Amino acid sequence: NNLRPGILFYNLKNTNSSISHVSMNRGYSQGISIEQCSGVSITDTVIYRSILPALRVLGGADNTVADNLAIVSIFWNTHRGATQGKGLSKDKLNAMIGMFHDEGLATLLHNNVAAGSERAGFSGSGVECGDTTSFQGNEAHSCLSGYWFDRYTLATRGRQCTAVTDFTAWKIYEYSVYGELPLLDRVQIDGLRSADARVGIHIIMGGADSKSHLRVPQRVSVTDALIVGHSDNAHCQRGTPSLWTCKFYMAYCNHLGLKHRG
Repeated sequence: NNLRPGILFYNLKNTNSSISHVSMNRGYSQGISIEQCSGVSITDTVIYRSILPALRVLGGADNTVADNLAIVSIFWNTHRGATQGKGLSKDKLNAMIGMFHDEGLATLLHNNVAAGSERAGFSGSGVECGDTTSFQGNEAHSCLSGYWFDRYTLATRGRQCTAVTDFTAWKIYEYSVYGELPLLDRVQIDGLRSADARVGIHIIMGGADSKSHLRVPQRVSVTDALIVGHSDNAHCQRGTPSLWTCKFYMAYCNHLGLKHRG
């Protein structure tokens, strides 16, 4: 029951440290954690059955996470039927944390696959609008949600527009892309490919304080998207999530009926 990550990079600045072609089989915490680093590169790794998130970037800048595969990630609060209570810090994030979670600046996330998460496939603050190269070619399937926006990190960035680009999500039990994003001017979803999700895109924008009696213009734009509500692919037939996935009260597994598609 060692609750430390399998591999930890900590406080390395302007480094050329890297991991490539490494596989990890089961663990009681995250597979790989990059904390307050710059210049770390994680490529071509396979992480099987870790605690969520399988790979995370906490702070730092200019790190690379590319061509990695994460398979089956477990939500700690219901691990093996445990009941951890209802207390969660940053519950709007941690109740749906991604297998790949990014809180860094200018992280390159390329061609990663999240396969089978008890929560989201990816989570983070998105990228600056107009940046089409930092988040590219990533894919999530067999997860509760595909991409989950991290509203807490966004609140520290001073960003007025955030985006998710070139993302594929299929066989998703709830949302392909989800965000509750107060005080942003614009959210952009560009190049999404979504299939067999109950809801393709669900963005909630929060504006001015209701007491101020002001109006705040806000916009969500969706461009170059393909959303298939329900396909005939036998691999995408809707089964129930794994044994303990829905046991936590904020999983909300049953709040979207099967009639909601696309």
